[in-house]
Parts: sequence; structure tokens; C-alpha cells
Amino acid sequence: MQDNKFTYEAPNTEGACPVVLSADVRGIRPQAVLPQEDVPHFVGMSRSKMMAQIKAGTFAPRVKLSAGRYGFLVSDLIAWAAARREQPTP
Repeated sequence: MQDNKFTYEAPNTEGACPVVLSADVRGIRPQAVLPQEDVPHFVGMSRSKMMAQIKAGTFAPRVKLSAGRYGFLVSDLIAWAAARREQPTP
């Protein structure tokens, strides 16, 4: 069985743990935009937790797609996940 997790090793993080996102993103360009409804699966987080972090300003920045529709750049989600990895666990 093939592991469908995506591992991203951030630059200049010698000895740090890799970032693991819950979606298989092989073949997705970093500049691609994911619709907001697909992001919880991508990052392995509930929608309500994601929305709370968006409201608090602690999630990756959103991109407005059209009236009432938002998305996220894959590169921003990867950078957000890398930054979370570097924060101490409470």
C-alpha cells in the first residue's frame, strides 16, 4: 500500500521534522489555488478549527476567487504548515 502523505522539507531547517500534509499533492504546482472547501482535508484539520484560525489571523492568507468564494495558494499552506512545525506545543 502506497503512503499518500506529502512530506515537505523546508529549506534551512537542518534536523527539523518534516511537514506532513494529509493530502496527496504530488503534481500540484505550488502556485495552484485550492478552494477553501478542500483545504481542511489538505491540511488535516476540521473546517471549524480552520475557520477559527482564519478569524484569529493565524492561518495561511486567503485569496478571493469571486463573490463569497475564497481559496488558498498551495505554497502559502505549505509555508503555514512549516511555521506551525517550528512552534512549541502548548
